[in-house]
Amino acid sequence: MFLEAVATHVGTTFQEAADLDPILTEPFKDPMPSLLKAMPSKKKITLEFGYESENDVEEDMLESITTLFKENMKIFSQRQRTMRNNINKLYELIWGQCSDALKAEVKGHRDYPGRKEERDTVWLLQELKRRHQA
Repeated sequence: MFLEAVATHVGTTFQEAADLDPILTEPFKDPMPSLLKAMPSKKKITLEFGYESENDVEEDMLESITTLFKENMKIFSQRQRTMRNNINKLYELIWGQCSDALKAEVKGHRDYPGRKEERDTVWLLQELKRRHQA
């Protein structure tokens, strides 16, 4: 129930919220590898235009593909920054919903200081689940 409420909040208030799906569903995973699979490449764009390889592309079309690639990389870079910001916001959102007693338990974990500094949301969710099941 808690995760569903968090996911609903994230989905309605965070930019590029769908990129966080891996972190909000069990088993909790770092969403960055999924995002990196969507990283643009000249090869992908070339294939999208129906060419087998860059060698098959006329020079003027190759210029267009290069320009499109550069623009897509700018968009992708912004999406990466948004994800990093969203992960930090998500950590604080989840932490803010914890009771003082639960926070004290989590703070007692030997890895807490480093995980807090990193805003390791996957670790936090796993730790909360572990303590909830105990």
